[in-house]
Amino acid sequence: MTRTSQVPPELAAEMIPAVLAFVASHFARIDELERRIDDLQLQLSKTPQNSSLPPSSQHPHAKPAPKPTPSGKKPGGQHGHKKHQRALVSPERVNETVTLKPDHCRRCRERLRGGILRRDHDRSLQRVQRV
Repeated sequence: MTRTSQVPPELAAEMIPAVLAFVASHFARIDELERRIDDLQLQLSKTPQNSSLPPSSQHPHAKPAPKPTPSGKKPGGQHGHKKHQRALVSPERVNETVTLKPDHCRRCRERLRGGILRRDHDRSLQRVQRV
């Protein structure tokens, strides 16, 4: 990217070729230095957490980067977003139905008596045939 186009045409017309070449060489040097600055800033932003650098390359007493400020939005899909859900398999394509009932609570590990009071999700599994 050369910046000779940044010299206004009326000013370039008044310059002798030696001065124009001098200005063009300085613009080229500026471009080279700006690319180098960009590369160095990219290297500075790399840490073992966000790159393939080994953990030993980070100073042991380095402070963690501050967490970004919360946006105020609740986690998950926002109001009005289009729902994405896998469709259930049609009953004609179902070969086998398996009822799974847990015998204890996942959270408190207490033994469950009776049936499950509510049905949270229907899940359908499909077998893929090998080709």
